[in-house]
Amino acid sequence: MKDRHHDDAMAEVYRNDPELAAAVLAAVEADGDPAELAIVRRQLAMAASPRPLTPAEIEALRQDMSQAIEWARAELARRRNQ
Repeated sequence: MKDRHHDDAMAEVYRNDPELAAAVLAAVEADGDPAELAIVRRQLAMAASPRPLTPAEIEALRQDMSQAIEWARAELARRRNQ
């Protein structure tokens, strides 16, 4: 098993369980320890980072971009011809 940083592991836990993340944040805020609060906020920020896209999501984005490019080209041509 590959070792990984504690922050990475906690970020994954928070990403998969937003209710737990909210409960931990509330508990740490209530405790009032600024160092612990900074750690939890850092981990929550990491959890909010974008996840890698699936191949299907990448393909859908490519199709959307292709359609947007076609529309933009047609719109530019229409405006040039006005």
